[in-house]
Amino acid sequence: SFLLGGVIGHFDIKIFLIILALNVAMYLVYFVAINYTKNLIPYLMLCFVVVSMCLVVQHSVLLVRSGDILNCILTRGIQSIGDMSINVAALYYPLGAIGGIYLATKTKKINYIYFILSAVAFGFMLLTYCRGVIVTSSLVILGLCIYLIAKSPKRKTLAITFGSVFVGVGILIFA
Repeated sequence: SFLLGGVIGHFDIKIFLIILALNVAMYLVYFVAINYTKNLIPYLMLCFVVVSMCLVVQHSVLLVRSGDILNCILTRGIQSIGDMSINVAALYYPLGAIGGIYLATKTKKINYIYFILSAVAFGFMLLTYCRGVIVTSSLVILGLCIYLIAKSPKRKTLAITFGSVFVGVGILIFA
Protein backbone atom coordinates (compact mmCIF):
# COMPACT_ATOMS: atom_id res chain seq x y z
CA SER A 1 0.00 0.00 0.00
CA PHE A 2 2.91 2.35 0.66
CA LEU A 3 4.36 1.57 -2.73
CA LEU A 4 1.14 2.11 -4.67
CA GLY A 5 -0.06 5.12 -2.65
CA GLY A 6 0.04 7.74 -5.39
CA VAL A 7 -0.36 5.61 -8.51
CA ILE A 8 -3.97 6.57 -9.27
CA GLY A 9 -3.86 10.28 -8.49
CA HIS A 10 -0.64 12.22 -8.93
CA PHE A 11 2.04 9.68 -9.81
CA ASP A 12 5.60 10.91 -9.40
CA ILE A 13 8.47 8.58 -10.28
CA LYS A 14 10.81 10.29 -7.79
CA ILE A 15 8.42 9.73 -4.86
CA PHE A 16 7.77 6.18 -6.06
CA LEU A 17 11.50 5.38 -6.05
CA ILE A 18 11.98 6.93 -2.60
CA ILE A 19 9.13 4.84 -1.17
CA LEU A 20 10.49 1.74 -2.91
CA ALA A 21 13.93 2.36 -1.34
CA LEU A 22 12.33 2.84 2.08
CA ASN A 23 10.43 -0.45 1.70
CA VAL A 24 13.60 -2.30 0.76
CA ALA A 25 15.44 -0.70 3.72
CA MET A 26 12.61 -1.71 6.06
CA TYR A 27 12.83 -5.34 4.92
CA LEU A 28 16.63 -5.33 5.29
CA VAL A 29 16.36 -4.00 8.86
CA TYR A 30 13.73 -6.64 9.61
CA PHE A 31 15.92 -9.41 8.15
CA VAL A 32 18.97 -8.30 10.17
CA ALA A 33 16.94 -7.90 13.36
CA ILE A 34 15.36 -11.35 13.12
CA ASN A 35 18.46 -13.26 12.06
CA TYR A 36 21.37 -11.49 13.76
CA THR A 37 20.05 -9.94 16.98
CA LYS A 38 20.35 -11.97 20.17
CA ASN A 39 18.20 -9.86 22.52
CA LEU A 40 15.63 -8.53 20.10
CA ILE A 41 12.61 -8.29 22.44
CA PRO A 42 14.32 -6.33 25.26
CA TYR A 43 15.90 -4.05 22.66
CA LEU A 44 12.55 -3.37 20.97
CA MET A 45 10.88 -2.73 24.33
CA LEU A 46 13.61 -0.24 25.24
CA CYS A 47 13.12 1.45 21.86
CA PHE A 48 9.37 1.72 22.56
CA VAL A 49 10.07 3.33 25.94
CA VAL A 50 12.59 5.80 24.48
CA VAL A 51 10.30 6.83 21.62
CA SER A 52 7.34 7.35 23.96
CA MET A 53 9.49 9.41 26.34
CA CYS A 54 10.62 11.58 23.41
CA LEU A 55 6.94 12.18 22.64
CA VAL A 56 6.31 12.96 26.33
CA VAL A 57 9.01 15.63 26.19
CA GLN A 58 7.58 17.12 22.98
CA HIS A 59 4.04 17.02 24.39
CA SER A 60 5.22 18.67 27.63
CA VAL A 61 7.01 21.43 25.75
CA LEU A 62 3.88 22.14 23.72
CA LEU A 63 1.79 22.27 26.91
CA VAL A 64 4.20 24.69 28.57
CA ARG A 65 4.46 26.88 25.45
CA SER A 66 0.67 27.15 25.29
CA GLY A 67 0.74 29.51 28.27
CA ASP A 68 -2.24 28.00 30.07
CA ILE A 69 -1.47 24.33 30.66
CA LEU A 70 -4.72 23.39 32.37
CA ASN A 71 -6.88 25.10 29.75
CA CYS A 72 -4.83 23.49 26.97
CA ILE A 73 -5.38 20.05 28.51
CA LEU A 74 -9.10 20.54 29.14
CA THR A 75 -9.87 21.99 25.70
CA ARG A 76 -7.64 19.58 23.80
CA GLY A 77 -5.54 22.51 22.65
CA ILE A 78 -2.77 20.39 21.17
CA GLN A 79 -3.77 18.96 17.81
CA SER A 80 -0.37 17.76 16.62
CA ILE A 81 3.05 16.80 17.92
CA GLY A 82 5.76 17.55 15.43
CA ASP A 83 4.39 16.71 11.99
CA MET A 84 1.96 14.03 13.16
CA SER A 85 -1.59 14.26 14.38
CA ILE A 86 -2.15 13.83 18.11
CA ASN A 87 -4.10 10.65 17.29
CA VAL A 88 -1.06 9.16 15.56
CA ALA A 89 1.17 10.16 18.47
CA ALA A 90 -1.30 8.50 20.85
CA LEU A 91 -0.44 5.12 19.30
CA TYR A 92 3.15 5.29 20.57
CA TYR A 93 2.34 5.95 24.23
CA PRO A 94 0.85 2.49 24.96
CA LEU A 95 3.83 0.86 23.27
CA GLY A 96 6.07 2.69 25.73
CA ALA A 97 3.85 1.71 28.64
CA ILE A 98 3.88 -1.97 27.69
CA GLY A 99 7.62 -1.86 26.97
CA GLY A 100 8.23 -0.32 30.39
CA ILE A 101 6.18 -2.99 32.13
CA TYR A 102 8.14 -5.68 30.29
CA LEU A 103 11.50 -4.15 31.21
CA ALA A 104 10.43 -3.63 34.82
CA THR A 105 9.43 -7.25 35.34
CA LYS A 106 11.91 -9.19 33.21
CA THR A 107 14.62 -9.41 35.88
CA LYS A 108 14.56 -11.00 39.31
CA LYS A 109 14.56 -7.58 40.97
CA ILE A 110 11.75 -5.24 39.95
CA ASN A 111 12.98 -2.05 38.28
CA TYR A 112 10.62 0.68 39.47
CA ILE A 113 11.98 3.33 37.09
CA TYR A 114 10.33 1.52 34.19
CA PHE A 115 7.03 1.37 36.10
CA ILE A 116 7.19 5.14 36.53
CA LEU A 117 7.96 5.62 32.82
CA SER A 118 5.03 3.32 31.97
CA ALA A 119 2.70 5.39 34.14
CA VAL A 120 3.94 8.61 32.53
CA ALA A 121 3.39 7.18 29.03
CA PHE A 122 -0.08 5.99 30.02
CA GLY A 123 -0.94 9.37 31.53
CA PHE A 124 0.14 11.25 28.41
CA MET A 125 -1.84 8.80 26.28
CA LEU A 126 -4.90 9.89 28.25
CA LEU A 127 -4.08 13.54 27.50
CA THR A 128 -4.43 12.86 23.78
CA TYR A 129 -8.18 12.15 24.19
CA CYS A 130 -7.91 9.49 21.47
CA ARG A 131 -10.82 7.29 22.53
CA GLY A 132 -9.97 4.16 20.55
CA VAL A 133 -6.38 4.07 21.74
CA ILE A 134 -7.38 4.79 25.33
CA VAL A 135 -10.01 2.04 25.50
CA THR A 136 -7.99 -0.60 23.64
CA SER A 137 -4.68 0.00 25.38
CA SER A 138 -6.30 0.28 28.81
CA LEU A 139 -7.86 -3.15 28.36
CA VAL A 140 -4.61 -4.62 27.04
CA ILE A 141 -2.49 -3.11 29.83
CA LEU A 142 -4.99 -4.23 32.48
CA GLY A 143 -4.97 -7.75 31.04
CA LEU A 144 -1.17 -7.71 30.93
CA CYS A 145 -0.98 -6.66 34.58
CA ILE A 146 -3.43 -9.36 35.65
CA TYR A 147 -1.46 -11.97 33.68
CA LEU A 148 1.85 -10.85 35.19
CA ILE A 149 0.43 -10.94 38.71
CA ALA A 150 -1.00 -14.43 38.15
CA LYS A 151 2.18 -15.88 36.62
CA SER A 152 4.86 -14.14 38.68
CA PRO A 153 6.46 -15.57 41.81
CA LYS A 154 6.48 -11.97 43.11
CA ARG A 155 2.67 -11.72 43.11
CA LYS A 156 2.31 -9.57 46.20
CA THR A 157 5.00 -7.07 45.16
CA LEU A 158 3.59 -6.77 41.64
CA ALA A 159 0.02 -6.41 42.90
CA ILE A 160 1.06 -3.60 45.26
CA THR A 161 3.12 -1.92 42.53
CA PHE A 162 0.43 -2.12 39.85
CA GLY A 163 -2.23 -1.05 42.32
CA SER A 164 -0.27 1.98 43.46
CA VAL A 165 0.52 2.97 39.88
CA PHE A 166 -3.15 2.67 38.86
CA VAL A 167 -4.28 4.62 41.94
CA GLY A 168 -1.62 7.28 41.31
CA VAL A 169 -2.62 7.72 37.68
CA GLY A 170 -6.30 7.81 38.70
CA ILE A 171 -5.64 10.51 41.29
CA LEU A 172 -3.73 12.59 38.75
CA ILE A 173 -6.53 12.23 36.21
CA PHE A 174 -9.52 12.88 38.42
CA ALA A 175 -8.00 15.30 40.93
